Amino acid sequence: MAKPIAPSVVQSESKIAGLLDQLKAVIRRSGLSNDQLQAIRDSSLLTVEFEPLLHRLSAVVCNFIRVAIGPVKEFSRPDWMRSLVRGHETVAPGVYMYTFEPFHLVGEVTVKGAEMVRRAKFSGACSGLQHALYILENQHLMPEYLQGKYLVFAGTEALDSDGTLHVLYLDSDDDRWALDWIWIGHGFCRNDLLVRACKL
Repeated sequence: MAKPIAPSVVQSESKIAGLLDQLKAVIRRSGLSNDQLQAIRDSSLLTVEFEPLLHRLSAVVCNFIRVAIGPVKEFSRPDWMRSLVRGHETVAPGVYMYTFEPFHLVGEVTVKGAEMVRRAKFSGACSGLQHALYILENQHLMPEYLQGKYLVFAGTEALDSDGTLHVLYLDSDDDRWALDWIWIGHGFCRNDLLVRACKL
C-alpha cells in the first residue's frame, strides 16, 4: 500500500479543479490578464488572499515529477569542499514524488539561507544529495516552467576549507540542469524553490 502523500500535494482532481475555479474567480474580479497577475506576483504586491492560493496551486499544477531511486550514486566533490555536513545519508530505494515549493512569506523579496533551511526543516521540504543526483539523471521529466528557477536541496550542506557553509541546488542553462553549491549566507529570492520528496 502506498504511503500517504505529503500535505503540500493535493491528492484529488476535484480539489485541483476547485482551486482552479477559485483562481479564475479572482482573475475575473481583478480584470487582469494571466501575464499581468504573474507580473504582480513576481513583484511581491499580491494581496494576502491571493498569495496563499497561488502557493497551493503551485504544488499541484504541472509541479511534480516521479522518479525511481536505486543504488547510492557517487558524485565528484568540487576542489573547494572539505566535507559534507548533512546530506550524505542513504535514501531508501523506491519511487518518489518531487514537488517544487516556494518558501517566501507575503511581501518577502529575499530570505537568508539560514532562515530558508529552517523553513525547509519545519515544512519537511528537505531533500538531499541523492535526490538531486537522481533528478539530474531524469531531467527530461522536468516541467518547462522550472527553466530559470533554482531548485534548493536544503537537506545537504557542505563546508569549504574556510569553514563556510554551502547548500546544494540545481539550476538550468540552455535547457540542461546542473548541480551546484551556493553560500548559505546568500539571499534566496522568489526564483528559488525547495524540493520536497515523498516516497510513494
